[in-house]
Amino acid sequence: MKNVHYLNQAERELKVAELAERQRDPKFDIELRLLKDESGWYADVPNHTRGQNSMVSGADTLCDRMAQGGKEIVVKFRTVEDPSRKTLFTMKRVMHLTGYGAEYLVMGASSIPFPAYICDVGHDVMGEHAPKIYIYAVNGRTAA
Repeated sequence: MKNVHYLNQAERELKVAELAERQRDPKFDIELRLLKDESGWYADVPNHTRGQNSMVSGADTLCDRMAQGGKEIVVKFRTVEDPSRKTLFTMKRVMHLTGYGAEYLVMGASSIPFPAYICDVGHDVMGEHAPKIYIYAVNGRTAA
């Protein structure tokens, strides 16, 4: 089994600061690859097991909507809004407990917003569970 590493507080703060600086460039997006196998959707995040990378509790539903029948997607998103671009979807954090993850409300993926859970593996991607996540592209598809 892999050595699983969750970021500690100092590492999360460093990652948040690094991403904030990089997102000053409106052309910079955080990129995340997601895959679907016989067990469902999972994120391609190194240093974590397949189970820890599983997309569950609404996040799997969002992946299905983004994939439109496919089994692999690349999502480009930001934790800092770029007002010069339209989002495909927006996720607003409604609950957060370090050690347990965060619950988001997904808006724009369906006519009715729905909840989606992101576990603490998200710290490796964003540093912390951002108050808002702005999804700008999925497999190159952007908002019209």
